[in-house]
Amino acid sequence: MYAKKIRVFIILAISDSFLDATEKLNITQPTLSKQIQLLEEKFGFKLFLRDNHGCYLIDEGKIIL
Repeated sequence: MYAKKIRVFIILAISDSFLDATEKLNITQPTLSKQIQLLEEKFGFKLFLRDNHGCYLIDEGKIIL
């Protein structure tokens, strides 16, 4: 059930950017953001720090990865 969201998380975690991840996954940026948001809601904590320069795994995300 969550395999797609986990795959999206892994690709984003190892990618340089949202753009790189969307190209690898062949999905749009809003779709990628929504999948990550749903996964974060399921876990109950954030996985990434997002800013104007991209996104970065935080400690909780590193543990999950």
